Amino acid sequence: MIGIALFAVIALIPGLIPAVVETVHAGVSARIKETFESFMKRYGRLISSAFILAVAVLIGNNAKDDMPGQVSAQAPAAVSPAGAE
Repeated sequence: MIGIALFAVIALIPGLIPAVVETVHAGVSARIKETFESFMKRYGRLISSAFILAVAVLIGNNAKDDMPGQVSAQAPAAVSPAGAE
Protein backbone atom coordinates (compact mmCIF):
# COMPACT_ATOMS: atom_id res chain seq x y z
CA MET A 1 0.00 0.00 0.00
CA ILE A 2 2.83 2.38 0.83
CA GLY A 3 4.47 1.61 -2.50
CA ILE A 4 1.34 2.54 -4.42
CA ALA A 5 1.04 5.82 -2.54
CA LEU A 6 4.73 6.62 -3.10
CA PHE A 7 4.43 5.86 -6.81
CA ALA A 8 1.34 8.07 -7.08
CA VAL A 9 3.09 10.98 -5.37
CA ILE A 10 6.18 10.66 -7.56
CA ALA A 11 4.03 10.39 -10.70
CA LEU A 12 1.90 13.44 -9.84
CA ILE A 13 4.65 15.83 -8.73
CA PRO A 14 5.75 16.90 -12.25
CA GLY A 15 2.20 17.89 -13.14
CA LEU A 16 0.85 19.31 -9.91
CA ILE A 17 3.65 21.55 -8.70
CA PRO A 18 3.93 23.58 -11.92
CA ALA A 19 0.15 23.92 -12.13
CA VAL A 20 -0.10 25.25 -8.58
CA VAL A 21 2.88 27.57 -8.95
CA GLU A 22 1.70 28.85 -12.33
CA THR A 23 -1.50 30.11 -10.71
CA VAL A 24 0.58 32.14 -8.24
CA HIS A 25 3.57 33.23 -10.36
CA ALA A 26 3.20 33.14 -14.13
CA GLY A 27 6.19 31.77 -16.06
CA VAL A 28 7.88 30.03 -13.14
CA SER A 29 6.58 26.56 -13.96
CA ALA A 30 9.02 26.14 -16.86
CA ARG A 31 12.00 26.61 -14.51
CA ILE A 32 10.53 24.22 -11.95
CA LYS A 33 9.92 21.63 -14.65
CA GLU A 34 13.50 21.91 -15.90
CA THR A 35 14.86 21.61 -12.36
CA PHE A 36 12.74 18.56 -11.58
CA GLU A 37 13.63 16.90 -14.89
CA SER A 38 17.35 17.41 -14.26
CA PHE A 39 16.94 16.05 -10.71
CA MET A 40 15.13 12.96 -11.98
CA LYS A 41 17.65 12.50 -14.78
CA ARG A 42 20.42 12.52 -12.20
CA TYR A 43 18.77 10.60 -9.32
CA GLY A 44 15.78 8.85 -10.92
CA ARG A 45 17.56 5.52 -11.35
CA LEU A 46 18.86 5.66 -7.80
CA ILE A 47 15.38 6.35 -6.42
CA SER A 48 13.89 3.55 -8.52
CA SER A 49 16.63 1.12 -7.46
CA ALA A 50 16.17 1.95 -3.77
CA PHE A 51 12.41 1.47 -4.07
CA ILE A 52 12.78 -1.88 -5.86
CA LEU A 53 15.37 -3.04 -3.31
CA ALA A 54 13.07 -2.09 -0.41
CA VAL A 55 10.18 -4.01 -1.97
CA ALA A 56 12.44 -7.04 -2.57
CA VAL A 57 13.57 -7.02 1.07
CA LEU A 58 9.97 -6.79 2.28
CA ILE A 59 8.80 -9.63 0.04
CA GLY A 60 11.83 -11.75 0.90
CA ASN A 61 11.29 -11.25 4.62
CA ASN A 62 7.62 -12.20 4.34
CA ALA A 63 8.51 -15.26 2.23
CA LYS A 64 11.15 -16.35 4.75
CA ASP A 65 8.61 -16.23 7.57
CA ASP A 66 6.06 -18.28 5.60
CA MET A 67 8.41 -21.03 4.40
CA PRO A 68 7.70 -24.50 5.81
CA GLY A 69 10.09 -25.55 8.54
CA GLN A 70 11.05 -22.00 9.45
CA VAL A 71 10.39 -20.54 12.87
CA SER A 72 7.87 -17.75 12.53
CA ALA A 73 8.51 -14.36 14.09
CA GLN A 74 5.09 -14.57 15.69
CA ALA A 75 5.00 -15.99 19.20
CA PRO A 76 2.91 -19.16 19.59
CA ALA A 77 -0.17 -19.12 21.77
CA ALA A 78 0.43 -19.91 25.42
CA VAL A 79 -0.07 -23.61 26.08
CA SER A 80 -0.41 -25.02 29.56
CA PRO A 81 1.80 -28.02 30.36
CA ALA A 82 0.15 -31.43 30.27
CA GLY A 83 -1.43 -32.40 33.55
CA ALA A 84 -1.21 -28.93 35.06
CA GLU A 85 -4.94 -28.60 35.41
